[in-house]
Amino acid sequence: MLDETARSCSKRIDVIIPVYNAPVLTRRCIDSVITHLGKSIHRILIQDDASDSETRAMLDHLPYSCVEVFHAEKNEGFGTAVNTAVSRSDAFYVLILNSDTEVKHNILPLLCSALLLTQIRSWRPLFPQETVTTISTLAVMHCIPATISAPTIYADMLS
Repeated sequence: MLDETARSCSKRIDVIIPVYNAPVLTRRCIDSVITHLGKSIHRILIQDDASDSETRAMLDHLPYSCVEVFHAEKNEGFGTAVNTAVSRSDAFYVLILNSDTEVKHNILPLLCSALLLTQIRSWRPLFPQETVTTISTLAVMHCIPATISAPTIYADMLS
């Protein structure tokens, strides 16, 4: 089982963070992803949903080479922001975090194990300000194979 977990975790993972304002919380989220998941992920795709100038400036000056920021011209909402970012990913998995999530340690091995053991295709958010610290709080994020079409992801997130 450990070998299977290691193989599953070795697949490419992108982190997607849809953003609308809240620059301090968003920066804390991004920094925590870099600190705790940086070596386990391919890149971080930030989908800015037409935030104010303060948030936009913070995003445009992030010092991380693995972060790609995309700015929408108008606010389209969470579902569209997620689907737009997912469409840019070519990773096997995408990890979708609310922009106010703070990662406290590398939870990807736990996620990979859970995916293998339960064959769960996604987690839906229950508490957007919850801090990811254990398997019991994984409900705040999604780990979705990127091969699912964007409309299916959106429908799954709303169900």
